[in-house]
Amino acid sequence: MQKNEVYKTLETRPKTLDDIMIENNKATQTLVVIKAGTTVYPGETLVTNDGGKTFYPAYKEEYIFTKEDYLLGNEVVHEMYVYEARESNPPADSILDNTKWKNKGKFVVNGSLITTFPISATNEDEMVHVGVSVNCKLVSENMKNINDSVRVAGYPNICMI
Repeated sequence: MQKNEVYKTLETRPKTLDDIMIENNKATQTLVVIKAGTTVYPGETLVTNDGGKTFYPAYKEEYIFTKEDYLLGNEVVHEMYVYEARESNPPADSILDNTKWKNKGKFVVNGSLITTFPISATNEDEMVHVGVSVNCKLVSENMKNINDSVRVAGYPNICMI
């Protein structure tokens, strides 16, 4: 669907999938798990660990060196690796201390949500059957849940420009 120039410049409308996904080379229809109390948005980056049967939102918070109020089990990204807090309130600047944080491996994004509207899970986790692109180009500046680690983690199949 082509948009006219007036529609493109409206500041009040939310970003649509064609504002975010500029190229879709390969897609599948599969289950996406949305955690209770969260919302996923068009183009949201996803990750699968079971060969594409189930996807989860890939967004992770960037580690902040001065922050001390992480909870047990919180996951963060630091220098392209995912770390999980082994205790509540680990000391600031302790991410490389393996008694405080568990390195869960390289941060990899391998999917992008194909939907035209946000999907929310209110009281309990939701499993929705939707389209997922596994090879595409995304405009990261138009995405809702994005940070530098997410932007770099998808290359080469999920390219974010």
